[in-house]
Amino acid sequence: GINAEYMGNTKKKSDQQIILTKKKDLNENQLKLSDKRRNMVNKIKEVEAKTNKTIEWNERFGNAVYVDGITERQSDEIRPILEACGLKVDKIGPVEASRNDFALGCVVYLENKELCTYAAKTLKAIDVGEDISEEKKLKFTQPVPQNMGNVVKAMKYMKRVKGL
Repeated sequence: GINAEYMGNTKKKSDQQIILTKKKDLNENQLKLSDKRRNMVNKIKEVEAKTNKTIEWNERFGNAVYVDGITERQSDEIRPILEACGLKVDKIGPVEASRNDFALGCVVYLENKELCTYAAKTLKAIDVGEDISEEKKLKFTQPVPQNMGNVVKAMKYMKRVKGL
């Protein structure tokens, strides 16, 4: 009889062991799922933040294009060149280290969205003299790039423009 009792106990124990193992597996799976869910929620938040930032950025620079490739001119000297191409300039920002990493650039606000599209999609670039751009081209980018320009690379041009 002792043997049968012993066998019954081990049967109960192994059943409990199986139940515990299953519970443990379930808990681990739930943790994995909640981790996945948390990661997805965080990803969504990240994307939303980026999207909102981009929308905000595009609203801030609503009717603006980025003019790039300037080597030796201040923005007020760039204005007549742009206007000669039929672009109606509303405001023009200071010449800065180019955000597209080439020479210098500046933000140019045009009078309307159509002009921005025209500059970026139709004109794309305009030919200018070497005294204005080493590349002999001023390029248009829209939307205005969000990255900052490389000031170190632009230093030699900055000095020329600022007349230092």
